[in-house]
Amino acid sequence: MITVNKIVREERLDICKKCKHYDNNFKRCRLCSCIMTAKTWIASTQCPEGKWGKYNNESNTTDSES
Repeated sequence: MITVNKIVREERLDICKKCKHYDNNFKRCRLCSCIMTAKTWIASTQCPEGKWGKYNNESNTTDSES
């Protein structure tokens, strides 16, 4: 499994924490049911609402930036 760096992970998690679908009690997304403290580390994952995309370690971009 390929992971993102700490900066990307923190950016992703900050976006999630501001989202209306984020359940702060369980640290989960109400749309995809994922535990966001784990999901935001994984490069191949993306937000179900498109707020952040899959991460390309080679170009240091997300699909939403491409």
